[in-house]
Amino acid sequence: MDRTIMTVAVISILSFGLFMAPSHGERTVAEGWNSYQLTDLLNSRVKNHQDEYLGRIQGFVIDSDGRVAFAIISRHRILGLRGKPAAVPFETLSFEREKNAFVLGMSRERFASLPNYDRSADLDNTQWAAEVYRHFGLQPYWTE
Repeated sequence: MDRTIMTVAVISILSFGLFMAPSHGERTVAEGWNSYQLTDLLNSRVKNHQDEYLGRIQGFVIDSDGRVAFAIISRHRILGLRGKPAAVPFETLSFEREKNAFVLGMSRERFASLPNYDRSADLDNTQWAAEVYRHFGLQPYWTE
């Protein structure tokens, strides 16, 4: 009888461990791997920490190494018209998954004062890119 109880207990413990191991591993991967396709992020709202609407993600600038350097944000609409776009270093944004929105730590007034992004003039201009990074108080990552 004692041997039967011991055998059932060992089998139960081993079965429980085998059952729990895959689910724990799957949970860790699911929690640690929050990936997005860039196309899924296009047109996402951008707000500040005060929950004020700043604009929408219009596009991204990818550098020659494949790194997302900038997010291009169309400023909030006035009378239904889209405002001029601004470029912000991608690292200045955080993504709130539950709200499906990006957060930029900047007041609405300061965001409105950012220089306009002109694709034809700015896309390959490293001096312009460095100035944008400095405007945000950041060292351009390509100069480190």
